Amino acid sequence: MKKLLIFAAIALLFSACRTQKSDKETITVSILPQKYFIEAIAGNDFDINVMVPSGASPASYEPSPEQMLKLQSSPLYFRIGHIGFEKAWMKNISSNHPGMKIIDLSEGLDLIEIPTEKHGDHYHYGVDPHIWLSPKLVKEFSPRILAALSKLKTENSKHYQNNYEKFISRIDSLDAQIKEWSAKAHNKSFLIFHPVLTYYARDYGYEQIPLEVDGKEPGLKHMKKIADMAQQKNIHKILVQKEFDMRNANVTADQIGGRIIQIDPLSENWPENIIDISKKLTQE
Repeated sequence: MKKLLIFAAIALLFSACRTQKSDKETITVSILPQKYFIEAIAGNDFDINVMVPSGASPASYEPSPEQMLKLQSSPLYFRIGHIGFEKAWMKNISSNHPGMKIIDLSEGLDLIEIPTEKHGDHYHYGVDPHIWLSPKLVKEFSPRILAALSKLKTENSKHYQNNYEKFISRIDSLDAQIKEWSAKAHNKSFLIFHPVLTYYARDYGYEQIPLEVDGKEPGLKHMKKIADMAQQKNIHKILVQKEFDMRNANVTADQIGGRIIQIDPLSENWPENIIDISKKLTQE
């Protein structure tokens, strides 16, 4: 609460100092790919307040005073579902902005539970949050975006509907292309430092093998186990998010005679990013 009061005080200072203000309504989202989804349907009708900026971790990011200020004029917040940022901040954001409608895009989807922490001989489980990296799930939650935007600006609902239909057509084309590429892949198993492609792997028949253990960096014993598995499965790729420490991945790459492939799961250009990931998975 003390932190929120500090944010509020700084936000008022920002408000007093600002001389320019956008005429557009503000819509808030958690991560950059959501900005693409909103603009694919609404065009440039809204000012998009992205809470987790480029280069920041959605697991641990703390919002800036200016972002908190923008929430005051945001009638809609599209949360992605289960990222660490939302778990830490959504309760406070909701209680301090009771008039803002919060829409959880993960509701109603076929979500995957993953072990998050080991206690003794059992695990605690949580939900894999990376739904935006599955074209199938993006297609499933997009009608909720359309409905909310159309209700907010009823005069533009027909325009949003037309954009939505074009967006869904692009997703269908993208999905068909990925299925064609994945069918030709020589090896459907891949190593990845942080398992962000869980839903993607499920959709397109891949086996994702994470280097992380319970969300933590792997120890030497686990690294040896992974290296042995990679050799057995003839895996030569290790996918790593570009902001992650590369040392462990480089050690494993040396052990299996493989190579590091950087990906950016939080890229704003969603279709280009999905194509980039797909090509990197299928290319030898």
